[in-house]
Amino acid sequence: MSENSSVVVDTASAAVTSLSSKTAMVGGSVGFVAWFASLDWIAIVSICVAVIGGVISVCNFFVNLKYQRQKNKREQEIHELTKRKLEEDCDVK
Repeated sequence: MSENSSVVVDTASAAVTSLSSKTAMVGGSVGFVAWFASLDWIAIVSICVAVIGGVISVCNFFVNLKYQRQKNKREQEIHELTKRKLEEDCDVK
């Protein structure tokens, strides 16, 4: 079950990261062009879009960090249990 949820989280994370970075780039580019052309309201809207895309990227980073730590903790627990089992099987001291 945890493998399936890990795959889903990784896939969703990659999709969100890709979309948010593209949104930030397009928003920033349109904002620059609108500012250069003196279209104030378009510049303001596109800069807001770029900022929102950047905020989503930062939030996604912290969500990834949380799930990566949980994954590392689970893998460490599995490693410790495997080591104990092997030590018991081999009777190593």
